[in-house]
This record gives sequence, structure tokens and C-alpha cells, in this order.
Amino acid sequence: MDYAPWLAYSKKLKGALCIYCVLFPPTKVHGVLGSFIVRPSTRYKDMHEFAKSHVLSQWLKSAITAAKCFVENIPVDIQLISVHQQGNCCINNALLISATCISWHKSATTAAKCFVENIPVDIQLISVHQQEIETNKEIVASIISTVMFCGTHDLPFRGKGNHEGVFEDLIKLKIDAGDHILKEHIEKGGKNATYMSPQIQNEIISLCGDVIRDNITTDVKKAYAYSILADESSDISGKEQLSIG
Repeated sequence: MDYAPWLAYSKKLKGALCIYCVLFPPTKVHGVLGSFIVRPSTRYKDMHEFAKSHVLSQWLKSAITAAKCFVENIPVDIQLISVHQQGNCCINNALLISATCISWHKSATTAAKCFVENIPVDIQLISVHQQEIETNKEIVASIISTVMFCGTHDLPFRGKGNHEGVFEDLIKLKIDAGDHILKEHIEKGGKNATYMSPQIQNEIISLCGDVIRDNITTDVKKAYAYSILADESSDISGKEQLSIG
């Protein structure tokens, strides 16, 4: 079944909506307004079932009639007469025009752009998902580079208290320098998914160690011969410590 052109995806709400029902919602409601109208549909496994049900609903038929009247620019008095003859299917059109322009201007602009460009919903979903992946990559890359900077310069990660230390200061410095993606991640992202906890820092350090070891192993296997430098010294307790480089 073809769900174009009424079905669209909202990046802000992260769900599917009906363009017609959002722009021209019903005034007389028989039943409960749900997915596609007052809230986005996010149950993608049941998307086809919900969409087929919405196509057959009186809400969509009334909204399509109201949209057609609006596009054809029929005078309001003629619209009201026609609506009365059709069973009051778009009685709210005259009032809705002004309300839409004020409160739903941004949503209507986005929906109209998708409607005009006729972008398929599956392509919209893929595009939004890909954008989220790229954004998350930039966030993680920024945090990893901060960890690597502290490690390569022998800087302590944490201070005496919470949210103190070189690592936190470098993150703040990046934000002040204009890293808007990292700033939005810290301010609006989930507090349980900041990727800045001591556990994540240690995991990143461990992964960096794995990469360094793999690189050394690769270089050793390529070389005809190699040497190992070893140095031994005593710590404060008098115990011998051997370092290999």
C-alpha cells in the first residue's frame, strides 16, 4: 500500500505523523485521537497495520477535504456551505488557517517541504538514522581525543572531587572553543550516557593500549630483527621494578 503523500517523519518527535491530520485536525472527535494525529507513531513493527487503519479513518478523509479546500483557495463562506453538505467534514478550516500560521508554523513548514519534495518515509528514516550515527561518532571521537591527549602528556585525568581534573577541564575548553555537538550532548543528552565516567575513561585507555600493542606486533612481524630495551629500578619500598620499552 502506498502511504504517500500523507505519511511523513518528524525529526524532532522521532516518529511518523499524518501531514493532513496535523495541519487540519478534526474538530468533532468520535473516539480517541492517537498515533499520526496528536502523537507520533513509533511502533515501527506495527506501522503497516496502523497506517492501513488510518487510511480508512474518517479523520484522514476530513483532513484531506480540508486540505483540498485550502489549496484551491475557496472562499470561507463557500467552504462552510460545502462542509455542511458533506456532513461537516471540514467545519474548522476557517479557524484552523490562522491557528496553524501562529502555533504550528515550524511544523507546517517542515511537513510542507516533505510533502512538496515527496520524500518517501523509508528514505527519511534512513537519513535521520544516519545523521544520528554521524553525530554520535563525532561525540565519541572528541572524547577519545581528550583521553589520548591526557595519556600522551602524562596528565592526571581526575582531581580531588567530582567534575574536577584535567579531563573535565579539557572537555569544557573544547565546548568554549566552539564544539557545539559536544555541548549539546552534555547539556541535553542522557545523564547515563555521557561517555565521560571513570569506567569509560579506563575502557578507552585499555582500547588504546590494545591498538598500540597490535601496531607494535605488526611492525615486529614485518621486521627482520628487533631489540628490546629493559631497565630495572627500585621503588620506595625497595622492590625491584622492570620496565620494557
